[in-house]
Amino acid sequence: MNLERVIAALAPTDVVQRASVEISDLAYDTRAVGPGALFFCVPGERHDGHAFAREALERLREGNRRFASGQGNVARLSTRTRRAELVTRQEPFAIILGCSDSRVPAEHVFDQGLGDLFVIRVAGNIVAPSQIGSVEFAAERFGTRLVVVLGHSRCGAVVATLEELRRPCESQSRNLRSIVDRIRPSVEGLAKELRTDVDVCVSEAVRANVRASANQLRHGSELLEQLIEHDGLVIVGAEYSLETGVVDVFDPPRL
Repeated sequence: MNLERVIAALAPTDVVQRASVEISDLAYDTRAVGPGALFFCVPGERHDGHAFAREALERLREGNRRFASGQGNVARLSTRTRRAELVTRQEPFAIILGCSDSRVPAEHVFDQGLGDLFVIRVAGNIVAPSQIGSVEFAAERFGTRLVVVLGHSRCGAVVATLEELRRPCESQSRNLRSIVDRIRPSVEGLAKELRTDVDVCVSEAVRANVRASANQLRHGSELLEQLIEHDGLVIVGAEYSLETGVVDVFDPPRL
């Protein structure tokens, strides 16, 4: 589609009239925190990718507040009209790497609808090459600038890892062991606490595992490192409480 026609159709008349440069010299960006938004950056101004991450994070927080208070309604965000709009495109405003636990569906937890979130789910919200590749794909293809690693209280994969450290199980399948082995390094130092206070140990282990996964994303991909350094990609860790429904974004970056 011709960019001049897009601008003429979507931008206010005064914006078009004020443009004193050739279209080929205009820096533009269609990434948005909501469908239909169009952002323009005039030449000489550096686009701040952190602004997208900041707005996306606030949108997630607002959605979680609705969900936790019983006001969420995913159905209203997934209408037939919205489904038709997304047949040929998608503009997810956030990437969620979360646990496969059936009690933590990201779209519900954040009260978001079709096309809003790019969700990757795996037991223990671990990071392996396929997860890194999935995050790379969404961040590069859709321009999404916020990644949330979402753990949750009483995570079964984390508990299984702590139990494995305490009493190694030789009969565990190699596939399950591959999950445990990825969680193990982040929680090994907490194994001694398991003997004194199980609940505290599990709680600390869940967050340690989330932090480890977030750091693996930040430093385990050349592409993501470049997007973080030059394009404002932000990766944060968060924990969902099964008890309250609240998502706590811990160690939040300064945006």
